[in-house]
Amino acid sequence: MSITYSTKDVVDTILAENGFDAIIDDPFEFTLNGVECSIPTGFSFDWGSIPKAFWSLFPPRGRHSWACLIHDWLYRTQVFDGKPCAKSFADQVFLVVMKHYGVSSWRRQVMYWGVKCFGWSAWRNNRKKLK
Repeated sequence: MSITYSTKDVVDTILAENGFDAIIDDPFEFTLNGVECSIPTGFSFDWGSIPKAFWSLFPPRGRHSWACLIHDWLYRTQVFDGKPCAKSFADQVFLVVMKHYGVSSWRRQVMYWGVKCFGWSAWRNNRKKLK
């Protein structure tokens, strides 16, 4: 799996009304496995959906932030290259993008296994919203 960026590999964000979530101020464009993708301006995401008890080891924002953006977009849309994508694909992308941004191996693995094991609720909730 490979990822490249069409413009820049970070985007400006503005704070959402809840004071925590971010709203991207520019499209976030990238190419994943040869497929051009664009997360639209106005897309909101919650950085890392990490329980507060773990923030000292895994803060919601950090090198993994843009991996969280792409992961949230895949979870929310559940589509890649015009076709439905599986949760496992979204989780694998999360792992690859974290590596691209230099997240340490142990942190990548813990965060990956966190979404792999505990992301089902968010995936199902988004699936219901799409119907």
